[in-house]
Amino acid sequence: MCVGVFFFVVIFSFFFDQKSFVERKNPEALLRAFDMAFGSRKDVCLLVKVSTPLIGDLEYQQLKSVSKNKNVIWFEETLSRNECNSLMAS
Repeated sequence: MCVGVFFFVVIFSFFFDQKSFVERKNPEALLRAFDMAFGSRKDVCLLVKVSTPLIGDLEYQQLKSVSKNKNVIWFEETLSRNECNSLMAS
C-alpha cells in the first residue's frame, strides 16, 4: 500500500503591459485584493506577467513593493504569442 502526501498549488495569473494604461487594469488593486483573499497561504500564488517592464520606473518599483514577501511571482520576460498562450494554458 502506497501512502503519499499530495500538495496542490493554485496559480492565478495576471497579464499587463506597463506601457499601456496601467490604471485600466489596476494591478495595485489586484495585488491588495489577492493579499486580502489569500494572505500568506502557501497553496495559492499569483503570477504577474509584465510586458515591457520599466525596471527603473519609480511607480513600477512601488507596485512591486506592494507584493514584497508574498506569494507573488513577477514574470518580466518578453514572450512570443505562442509562448504567452503556452504559459496561460499551463
